[in-house]
Amino acid sequence: MSVAIVFGRWTRRASTASNTRAGTQTGPRGEVTQHIDMSGPAAGRAAKNAAVVVGGGFVGLSSALHLQRVGFRVTLMEAGDVVGGRQSASNGNAGTFAQYACIPVQRPGLWAEAPGLIMNPRGALRVAPSPHLLKMAPWALGFLASSDPDRVRDTAYALGSILRLAEDGYKGAWDHAGIDIDGPMGKYAPNDATRSDAFAARNGYILLQKDVHSRGARETAELRLAASGGPAHLNMEAIDASGVLELEPNLSDDAARGGAWWFKDGW
Repeated sequence: MSVAIVFGRWTRRASTASNTRAGTQTGPRGEVTQHIDMSGPAAGRAAKNAAVVVGGGFVGLSSALHLQRVGFRVTLMEAGDVVGGRQSASNGNAGTFAQYACIPVQRPGLWAEAPGLIMNPRGALRVAPSPHLLKMAPWALGFLASSDPDRVRDTAYALGSILRLAEDGYKGAWDHAGIDIDGPMGKYAPNDATRSDAFAARNGYILLQKDVHSRGARETAELRLAASGGPAHLNMEAIDASGVLELEPNLSDDAARGGAWWFKDGW
């Protein structure tokens, strides 16, 4: 029997003769892992393949559902007491369907900016001195090497091709759960105050810029648009400081000064 073991973003295949069952098991650190057999009519008794999905968050549950639909006998492993509960990684995500987020963090010229970014105590990226930094050197060199313009472009197009499919890809999971994402969260809300709020907050997305009209901002925007499939797939426009403050009046004048890219379909 072929077994697919899914860990969020990668899959390892192994050969096994054992059957998977629902139950519990004590892990190497003493934690209890739930084994939830998700096999149903879609998988059938004669399923030739079995799958083990590690992690019961949004990605894990969706992966398990899709595997089941194509004929896998699925076991979902979750360390917490509740599948998809507040202990899962899904609870801490930003929660955006970010089709616009196809531009990788690495970019040409990053090697020259990195020291200043790391040493700035108030910056977004700060690395505390530690002997462990030496072990990170190979990773850091690889990260900087990936800042080559051609590799950045290839990465952007790869991300764009995946992100275009994200919302439609999850639609099957929502339909299976009987959820209208534009309807109120009700019992699924994180607290009583948000029970009447919709699952999807379709309020758009602002990406602030130092200068939205600069050459660098324009070139990045052109790559973002092209990698996302063009205007038919990504609605984006440049807005000035007054436009930013109209959408987000609580921002400071300094934060809004450079303008922004506005994705009105973002949520």
